[in-house]
Amino acid sequence: MKTILNHIVFGISMTLLFLASACKTETISQTELKLERYAVTTKDFPKGWAFVGEDWNSESGKESYSTNYSVPNKDPIGFGQTIAIYPDQARAQNGYLEWEKKWFSVGEKWPGTEFTPQDSNDEYRYECIQIFLDKSIISCTFLQKHNELVVLILVNIDGKEITFSQFNEVLRVLDERLNNVTLD
Repeated sequence: MKTILNHIVFGISMTLLFLASACKTETISQTELKLERYAVTTKDFPKGWAFVGEDWNSESGKESYSTNYSVPNKDPIGFGQTIAIYPDQARAQNGYLEWEKKWFSVGEKWPGTEFTPQDSNDEYRYECIQIFLDKSIISCTFLQKHNELVVLILVNIDGKEITFSQFNEVLRVLDERLNNVTLD
């Protein structure tokens, strides 16, 4: 039930994030700009997906960048990503464990969730749960730790606007960036 509520909150958060980012005029830090390099973009999604909003945050010794995407007029299909950078790998490990505890309580390994990061040292978790709204939606959570970076993704998959195969391709593109884009 907690995870279902988290996913409902995700949808509401996407809307609020869009409104907040539309009003944002402050400058962002170099680290925030660097984090933006890792994020997925509209071109990484199947046709029809649109950017909803973004947000930068700095707290508890980490900086993070969040983005949200959706398919217009196709609620509750959406995608939210947060990428956080920690000062060192030990703090990133602690952050990963905190996010894992918060976001993984009900889901399970699901057919189609065969993506694995290319770096065998990366920790990750990829689980889903079926939710029922107007139609069946599979709500998935993906968490990955790569060096000092921790990535959290929430996505609702309907098999039309986005399939597991397409989502796994988005994860592959993101993982490629984590392994090849530098923060310098």
